[in-house]
Amino acid sequence: SGPPGGGLYKPVTDEVSMLRLHPSSALFSVTPKWIVYAQSMFTSKAYVHTASAIQYDWIKHLIPKLTKCDDEKLAGCSLEELANRTKVVNKALIQKTEIQRKATLAKKSAILKRHTSASEVSDAKARYLARKKARMNQQ
Repeated sequence: SGPPGGGLYKPVTDEVSMLRLHPSSALFSVTPKWIVYAQSMFTSKAYVHTASAIQYDWIKHLIPKLTKCDDEKLAGCSLEELANRTKVVNKALIQKTEIQRKATLAKKSAILKRHTSASEVSDAKARYLARKKARMNQQ
């Protein structure tokens, strides 16, 4: 559960861990008191990404069953291995995103670049100075 209006959540089965809603979560700005989540990610902090807001009354009868749940059996591996796998996946996603960002920036800069020669610059300067001289003569 999390505090009303807060962004930290304590899993029912873990008295130590604290989870945060990830900024990309649809619930990030809402921060409901109770959530269930299907996806967590570990970066410098433990984040919950895929989450739904719930009411405590909906799950209070399930809590005894949840506390007896074998997380490692559900995950199919140790929790430490699962955390390491998540880190590897997150690192790959970060690298992929960085490559995509660089490619997008390269495309934008290619579009925005103006290929002007020295003669085009000097011609533009001459036109500017002629307009400026004409304005000065009109005054």
